[in-house]
Amino acid sequence: MFVEKDLLLLLLLSMRMHFWKRARLFWVKGWGLPRRKIDERIGTRLLKRAHSIKSQLGPKKYVPIDPYGFVKLSPSEITHVQTLPVDHPLAEHDGRFYKYCPGRLIDGDWDQAITPIEEAPLYLGLRERFVDGKPWDETLLHPNRYNISHPNLSERYNNYSVAEFHDRCEYLEKLYDSLETTGYSDPGNRNTLNELAINVGSDGQLIRNSEGIHRLMLARLLDLDYVFARIHVVHPEAVSDLESIVGRSD
Repeated sequence: MFVEKDLLLLLLLSMRMHFWKRARLFWVKGWGLPRRKIDERIGTRLLKRAHSIKSQLGPKKYVPIDPYGFVKLSPSEITHVQTLPVDHPLAEHDGRFYKYCPGRLIDGDWDQAITPIEEAPLYLGLRERFVDGKPWDETLLHPNRYNISHPNLSERYNNYSVAEFHDRCEYLEKLYDSLETTGYSDPGNRNTLNELAINVGSDGQLIRNSEGIHRLMLARLLDLDYVFARIHVVHPEAVSDLESIVGRSD
């Protein structure tokens, strides 16, 4: 028979689980904003060195490659977007892995929680404009009709005013023209963690984790030869695929 003591025990267990989940996220995210500021100040060179040491000390936790370096990938090979349920234990930020903690080996079925890029409303809206030639106001991207099922599919259009939407459309026109004319530019010295980040699933599948979603989708529409991306989170079963993935940049 369920008694008050049992209820108290369940409550304590729940609080303990909640505490450890929050503690884990606190650790993984590297203390949130302070971690981001630290990363920006110490620079990529030291971050690369730190990861190299971590991967040697913990080869089962960290990828054996540089997660701060860029690789060239065909946009057609990046087929899905990471869309973990936002309450999933591994969903560290809006249904994806936290971008300020790259280079980890993470087991589990997270690579099954994905959405095909070509089914994303953002991709469909961009296709309507740049392939079908629809006016922006008639595309799925218009704030009055934009609807997504997951925050990692780019939720910003939901929050735009009409004026902000038109400003965004002007930017996208310029971005499309630039990609069509000069291709996907080398990120160079831009902040590494603000560039396209790719997760590698258990079967070697390339999954967009964070950043660069507009450039990636436009590159697919333009059938560009490559985009620049960094490897973010890797499934342990795909470690053997990393050498061939990185080798595509040579």
